[in-house]
This record gives sequence, structure tokens and C-alpha cells, in this order.
Amino acid sequence: MSEENYEFNELFSFNPPPPEDNLIWSLAKNGCDGYCTSVWQKYDPPISFGGPLIYGQWINIQNHCTTFWCYCVPDSGQVYGEVPAPENRVDGQTYTTSCFCLASGTKINLRDKKVKNIEEISYEDELLVWNFDEGKFDYAKPLWIKKKETTNKYILLKFSDGSILKTIDQHRIFNKQKKMFTYPMTNYTPIGTISFNNQGEEIKLISKEYVEEEVDFYNVITEHHINLFSNNILTSCRFNNLYPIENMKFVKEERKKQERKNFNINDKYFHGLRIEEQQYSSKDVEIYINRLESAKIE
Repeated sequence: MSEENYEFNELFSFNPPPPEDNLIWSLAKNGCDGYCTSVWQKYDPPISFGGPLIYGQWINIQNHCTTFWCYCVPDSGQVYGEVPAPENRVDGQTYTTSCFCLASGTKINLRDKKVKNIEEISYEDELLVWNFDEGKFDYAKPLWIKKKETTNKYILLKFSDGSILKTIDQHRIFNKQKKMFTYPMTNYTPIGTISFNNQGEEIKLISKEYVEEEVDFYNVITEHHINLFSNNILTSCRFNNLYPIENMKFVKEERKKQERKNFNINDKYFHGLRIEEQQYSSKDVEIYINRLESAKIE
């Protein structure tokens, strides 16, 4: 594998044939002498490296590095995002990105057909959600609200009902064909993907593109149901892929429940993200929750 085979200046998808040992590969950049960590292994850039990675990897960066990498492992292939290194960074300090968000001005559907801009959402609001346990509309308060950040690029998604959604990097939308929530800029979510809107209608993704423009962004996760309707589109995060989805309901199978004692996280996240039913390791969950905590508004 050689560096010239890849474009590093924007998000891209890398979908090799899945090897037997489930390895994935990438390259370091800019002579960084930090290291990428996963739950299972560590790697030493700048040589090519590979191994089993889990969503939301961390990377240490040194002062001479101008960029660092956010490693995201969606449901098909791997997506890599290059973002600017933080201001005033410190040698050896670990940084993470908190992308996967929605642009300011995104309309969030509330109870009684009301809407609010995402930047105005509070923990007291009741948001319109989809209840996959019962297959119906429902309401839930925010479990977590992300504080404002700013970027210079977003993804513009257009749907057959006229809805438009601006996402920052990858933000999952409901995908009927895959029976789960998937990232839009991957092979799992091609043009023609059937999604779902706040009228209970099936709609199609008709276009997706990157737009270079400065924009503020936010994010919201709802209690128990995890999802919400953003500009009328059903959106969520990976924790909503709790079970396969058929006819807008979870298809639940027998599984061993996770024990509360094994997770060093706040009760609100354990119950609000339904960790008892999830199949992620305690380490993976704790890393994810730490990222939420570092980016939340109070």
C-alpha cells in the first residue's frame, strides 16, 4: 500500500474485500510520531498499519503535526476524516473529534407539531421520535446535547419529499434496505436509499454532496429511543442499531443482558442508551460516553 493511492484532503471510503482476520488498513500522515489506539491494539505511524478498529478511535498528535485523523468504522467499509489539529495542542495529549453532527438551523420536530432549531433545543423539550419497540411515533427528552462547534465543510443530503439535511461529516439516517441507521457517504447508503420522515412516509435519498462553507454544528441524542427527526428526516447514532429493523420495529432476539456493574458510566447513559441491551464492550461504551461528556452542554 502506498500513500499516492489515496486522497487525504477530504473524507473518503475504503472498502477492501474483507480479509479473514478482519484487518483494516490505513496510513499515517505528516510525519506524526504519535500513535493510534484502539480498544485492542496500538500502532506506530508513519508506516502503514492495520488491525481491528472500533468506531471513534483516538490518535495522539505532536506539536509539529498539522492534521490528525478521526477513525470511524461504520457498518460497511471504513471512513476516514482529516480535520485540523486543535489550537494550542500539547505534545502527547490525546485528542478526539466530535463530528457526526447537524448544522445550525436544522429544524427539530417536537411534540404537537412544533419545531425548534437544533441550537435552541434544551433538556426540557419533548422531541418527536420513533419508538422501534412498538413501531409508532413517540416523544422523548434529550439525553445529551452537544455544544457548538464550527467547521468549513458539510454534507448536503436531498430527499424525494423535498427535505434537505446538512450533516457534519457522517451522521446516520434511517436506511430501510439495510434495516438500520447508516452513514450517508458510504456504499451502504447509495442514491435511492429509502428513509423515513415525520409524516410516516417512506422517502428516497436523491442526492448527496460535500459543500465547502463555514457552518456551526450541534447534535442531540434522545432518552431511550435515541433518535429524532431532523429537518423531517429520521436520524440517529449507532446505539439505535440495537436490533435489526423490519417494518419499522425492532426484531428482537434472545441475548444475554449486560450487567450494570461492568460499566463505569453515569446511570443516565446506561439506561438512556439502553446499554443493558447493547452488545458493545464496556471499554468501547466508556470511550464513547467520555466523548459525549467532553462535548455536552450542561
